[in-house]
Formats: sequence, C-alpha cells, structure tokens
Amino acid sequence: LKRVASFYRQLQRPYILWVVQGMHDELEQAARSAGMAMISEMPAMLVRHRLPERGNPAGFELEEVADEQALADFVEVTGISYEETGLPPHVMHSYFARPKRVLSAGHRLVLARCEGQPVAAALSVTAGDGAARRGGVCWVGTKPGRRGSGAGEACTRAVTNAAFDEGASVVALEASEMGEPIYRRMGYAEVGRYRWYLGGVLEESDL
Repeated sequence: LKRVASFYRQLQRPYILWVVQGMHDELEQAARSAGMAMISEMPAMLVRHRLPERGNPAGFELEEVADEQALADFVEVTGISYEETGLPPHVMHSYFARPKRVLSAGHRLVLARCEGQPVAAALSVTAGDGAARRGGVCWVGTKPGRRGSGAGEACTRAVTNAAFDEGASVVALEASEMGEPIYRRMGYAEVGRYRWYLGGVLEESDL
C-alpha cells in the first residue's frame, strides 16, 4: 500500500482499492489503518438456475441485439443510464467500439423498447468449458423517467436465462444500491461484498 500511495502521489491523482470481503481481510485492515475511507460497498450476487419466465411489461417489447444499429441503441441507453454515476458517455462508447467482438458468441445483449424507442438494456457474457462454464450479467440500465416500469428487470431476466442457454452453470452480477432489491426479488442471492477504499485524495474535488 505504501508503494501504491507513493506511485499515485507522484501522479498527483487519487486511486481506489477494491477488495472482496472475506478474501482480502488483511489488505482491507491495512487500508483502514492507513486512513483510507470506504466509499462504496456492493453485493456480489448469483443464481444457479433459470429464472421464471415473465411476460413483457405492458407497452414494452424486448429485442435481442444482433446488428450495429441495435448496438448503437444499446450504447445510447447505457450511456445515459450510467452518466449519473459519474461515467461519461464517451467512455461507455469506447467499451463497445468493436461491434464484431461485442456481437460474438457468448455475448447476449437485450434491449427493451417502448413505441420503438430504446429505454432499457442488459448484457450477459458466458465463458468457460463444461461444469466450469460461468455467466455474468452487466451494464443493466434504464433511462431516467422509465425506471420502475419493469423494463430493466425484464432485460436482466432475459440475459440471465440466455447465459443459462449458453451453458452456464451459474450466473453472477455486481449489484448497485438501486438494483440490489430487484435482483433479490428475481432470485439472485448475495455471496459476498465488494468494498472500495479511496486513497490519494489531494483536494475536495477529488471526492
């Protein structure tokens, strides 16, 4: 930790230490002893079976992303959804800058549309072989103003089951504070917690 602090001090930049409860206890204690403050905590959650099928929320249609135009709509939804967390939309666009790789085997992306307009999205990735094949759900987002409609949950349910269709024996995700109660209701269970510790703060704006 002293070496990390020294490195970022030279850069004059703050940094984040990410630990998993129960796996990095000594490191976490050292971070606390060094005066690092925990700034975020999120549960690691998983499900070991397909989720019950539900009909689409009234007024919404689900669509699997299969071409670059639909992928652009997917990125639009996630960019807007995550901007309020501090992630600039151009960064989100950079994550999906290679459509052929994103739209490849093992990746399943789903959009929810209302009157043709994209309003919610989710993605699952499946990798590994045999019993070790695993799925992960990420980039679940719903545009502000459309939240509470069930569209994001429907997308999450669809990509979760798509991962099982791809052969996953378990599907996992990292839940935000907003998403945690929804995932629990769907059938995901907490198996641990991620904690973020902030170091190298130089001024108030770094927070």
